[in-house]
Amino acid sequence: MRMLAPSLVRSWREQIMQGADELVAELVARGNFDAAVELSEHFVLNVIGDIVGLPQEGREHMLAYGNMAMNTSGPRNETYIESIAQAADSIGWVETACRRDAVAAGGVGRAGLRRGRCRRYPRRAMGEVFVRLFPTAAVDTTSSTIANAIHNLASNPDQWRLLREDPSLARNAFQETIRFTQAIHPLYRTTNSRAGSPARRSRRGRR
Repeated sequence: MRMLAPSLVRSWREQIMQGADELVAELVARGNFDAAVELSEHFVLNVIGDIVGLPQEGREHMLAYGNMAMNTSGPRNETYIESIAQAADSIGWVETACRRDAVAAGGVGRAGLRRGRCRRYPRRAMGEVFVRLFPTAAVDTTSSTIANAIHNLASNPDQWRLLREDPSLARNAFQETIRFTQAIHPLYRTTNSRAGSPARRSRRGRR
């Protein structure tokens, strides 16, 4: 928790805002761009990569890795299998990029490697597992939410007009995006028909 304390997160704000301003200025000057890929994904990959301390080369692998992590939370269907196949190269990159000798100093990744500990696992291994949590959980959800926000505002020009007239509404607009269009749907439930059958319940009740 100390590694992700509000005071530390606030210290990254200037760097994140500067990167956002530079990217938006570049895309606006171009006049035409893919908001989901060139804005949302590109921005989040660099923010997460810099904060964790991951190598610059190959950061795009975090997208397939995060997608696989979300899709393999559910049943072993076609989506499950395809996401693993698409992330085959990404798995190796993430494991290598999250090692102690690859993570840059100054980021939360290096701090996680120092503090990672667990009774069942060696301290070194647990630290690397912790570092891998960032590309697993942060990239896909954040980039999808930004893309959803852009899509929602483009689909509702009256709301976009309100935001342009009053930029202080940006925080509320982003929170409303999370409520209105969820970034991911990773909650799955499976049933055991045998254990839950009325016949078995009635037999248990008679004992």
